[in-house]
Order: sequence, then C-alpha cells, then structure tokens
Amino acid sequence: MSTDNPTTPGDLGESLAYIMHNVMLGAEKSRNEQHGTPLADALFRDVCALFPDKIRMKVYYSGSGDSGWFDGEAPFFESETDTPLNDEQQAKVSAVVTKHDINKIHKELYKILESRAPGWEINEGSQGCFVFGPDGERKHLHDENITEINSNEWEF
Repeated sequence: MSTDNPTTPGDLGESLAYIMHNVMLGAEKSRNEQHGTPLADALFRDVCALFPDKIRMKVYYSGSGDSGWFDGEAPFFESETDTPLNDEQQAKVSAVVTKHDINKIHKELYKILESRAPGWEINEGSQGCFVFGPDGERKHLHDENITEINSNEWEF
C-alpha cells in the first residue's frame, strides 16, 4: 500500500491483493444479503411480542451419512438466560408457531447452511444451530464431526 494513502495500492502485487480483498468482501456481503431470513425473523418477532422479557429462538440441525435434517417440528425457544420456557409460555409460543410455515423457514435456513458449509451432511457429518436473539443477535453455530485415524506399521 502507498504510505501516503493507506487505501491506495502501491505496486502491482499490492494492487492485485487490494482488488482481491475487496472482491471477497463484496462477495461475502452479497452472499449475506442474498440469504436473508425474513420468514424466521417474522416468527421470532411474533413470539417476542408475547413476552416482556427477552427470549431467544434456536433452530437446530444435524446430519451424517449423506443425509441431514432440522431437529424437531418447530424452533426451540428459551429465555435470554438460557432457561426453557414453562408450559404456559410454551403453549402461547405453539399457538404463534402454527401460524407460520416452518418448512419454508427451514428452507430459508438451509440455503444459508449450504452456502457456508456445503457437504455438511456427508460422512461423519456435522450439527449446529441458528440463533435469533434479543437486540438483533443472529448467530450460526456449526460443529463438524471429524474422525481421526492414526495408523502404525511395525515389523516383527
């Protein structure tokens, strides 16, 4: 980079690195915008309207052996302090969840999963969770299962 202007590339190598860096940033931004979660956001917003306290919505998935799935019929809801909802609260949530198309929400999240971790369900597979939390918190937690084999050969 030029010492006079740190955002201006200097020689050809730096220019190419600068261009590639900005192309990658643009691709990541485009990918994130392309895979929004309006359906999941709408469900989360509707459930949050039921409770004065902040809550968190989690959508779990897992897969292995060339197949993958979302766990459960509906997202899991808990308080901001990771406490499961009580039966009365869960009944209120269930009434709201039935008004939303969970299959479409799963498809929406599947697009994000496939773009970030293609092949996530192959061989040992992986598992993870999409988290929708208070104050705009959005996280994608993903764990890959890896089997390690150590081989030895000895003469006797």
